[in-house]
Amino acid sequence: AQSTSLKVSKSITSSTAWEETVSGFFAGASLTCLKTLVKYPLDTASVRLQMPGSNFTIKKPVELLENAFIGISNPLVLNVPGGALFFAVKDATKSYFKTFVPKWAAICLAVFVANFPYWLIRNPSEVIKTKQL
Repeated sequence: AQSTSLKVSKSITSSTAWEETVSGFFAGASLTCLKTLVKYPLDTASVRLQMPGSNFTIKKPVELLENAFIGISNPLVLNVPGGALFFAVKDATKSYFKTFVPKWAAICLAVFVANFPYWLIRNPSEVIKTKQL
């Protein structure tokens, strides 16, 4: 009876490379979207405080964060696909490598490989962002 329950639990927890890739894609898109929604107003406030001759002050947080989401559509449209692709490639690569290298090495190799397609998408978005300033 013990071996049967072990078999069942192993089959429930194991997933295919395709399932890991798809789940990584959606997790990456969700993570990047949430990260952008949280960080964008904070970055806006930081820039406002650092601008020379700025009237913004930390003592007036409501004024500092007023209209802080203006312009967020470009980072969302440009960064979410990069995050989704990064995690999809990372999870697929990790799934491939974990069969013949230690887990830590599979993770390191997966992150290394996933950075290339991520920056192929992300770098043009950074150029667009810079050109808008």
